Amino acid sequence: MKKLKIILIAFLVALLGISSISLVHADDDIRPVGVKITTPKKTVFAGTVFELKARMTPAKADDDFLYWSVVGTKGIVQLEKDRDDDDIKIKALRAGTTKIRCQIKGTKKYSVATVTVKKPTYAFSRVGKATRTIEAGNDFELKVKRSGGLKDNDLKWSIKNRNIVQFDDDDITDDEIELEARRPGTTTVTCYNKKTKKSITFTIRVIRDRDDDNDDDDDDDNDDDDND
Repeated sequence: MKKLKIILIAFLVALLGISSISLVHADDDIRPVGVKITTPKKTVFAGTVFELKARMTPAKADDDFLYWSVVGTKGIVQLEKDRDDDDIKIKALRAGTTKIRCQIKGTKKYSVATVTVKKPTYAFSRVGKATRTIEAGNDFELKVKRSGGLKDNDLKWSIKNRNIVQFDDDDITDDEIELEARRPGTTTVTCYNKKTKKSITFTIRVIRDRDDDNDDDDDDDNDDDDND
């Protein structure tokens, strides 16, 4: 009798375990009843990689039931290979307009996004004043504004006199740069655009630290007191 009870208890425990696993698996396989792309209109430049996302109803539904496809003009964008998900990475190939669809498999329920791809532009412009005055020993930042067609590595920064100003950043291919004012003097910092072969130049005037000047004044006052 005792052995029979042990066997029954073991059987019930095993049965409960199987039921739990089945429930978890069932939750994972919830089929969505609705889908909506979160960005119905998207504008990008050719050559860029972007992402679209879809929101499912219910939110806990399994995104394996979704499938992405191009239903508009072909050859404008390229979808990644993994298309059974609630998001998709897309590469813009050439200028034009097309449509991307996210559909619930086996149903006629779907959502469509319109994607406009523009021809890339490589323009850039200065941010802030062309001439800056910085105290020696201080860090500062210079920036340029780049168009969507320019990548970080299309830009390169340089300094005419590194005894006056030096880089405070290892990455000199970006739309912004960190610098340090070393000693008094005037030099230039240039951002070069590899695509257009044009440059933007900042003039940097480094002056003596004002705190040092105040310290010198205090020393002079002390000398006068000693002479009295």
